[in-house]
Amino acid sequence: MRIDAERIRRAAAWALCLMAVCGVAAPVQASDPLKVEALKRGLSDMVEARRLLSEKAAAGAELSRRLQSHRGELRAEIVRERQLQGIGSFSKALQVERIGYNLRLIQRIDGYLERIERRIGHFRSLDHALEFNMRSAQDELLALATLEDRDIAQPVSRIRSLLNEVAREAAQPLFNAADPPSGTVEAVWNGLWRPP
Repeated sequence: MRIDAERIRRAAAWALCLMAVCGVAAPVQASDPLKVEALKRGLSDMVEARRLLSEKAAAGAELSRRLQSHRGELRAEIVRERQLQGIGSFSKALQVERIGYNLRLIQRIDGYLERIERRIGHFRSLDHALEFNMRSAQDELLALATLEDRDIAQPVSRIRSLLNEVAREAAQPLFNAADPPSGTVEAVWNGLWRPP
């Protein structure tokens, strides 16, 4: 149910964005077309930034799904080897090359999954900030219709700063494979036998 509500919220936000960019939501008759153009350009750029963040988050979710699947395969192989070899302790498990290798792979995968989840969370935070700033820019457009001398330097600066942050984040990989694993191999072993 939460997914449907989230999709509806996003669809409504996209509709508002498109209306703002196309000028449907706020027909502005301001005397300063440069200010209007700056805000409309900012709105357009924020729509594109939200699309980019959505794509990056979807790619992260897909990669996470594939890594989870691979993790499950490795776990199943460890369970089979453990039963075949009659292994009960962590120290004995490390003596079986295949189990030790799979444990180290799971350790790495767990670190990747943690980093991917953090990145997806950051993408969501940036998306919320973009949504807020889009509404703010829309309000500024409405205000420009009545206040000819309205200063928009601060909102435009805030939009540019946010767009720069989105561009930096979007250019980064979802995770760095060279980063050290976050947990120990023994923690992975112990975690395999806990109920989900």
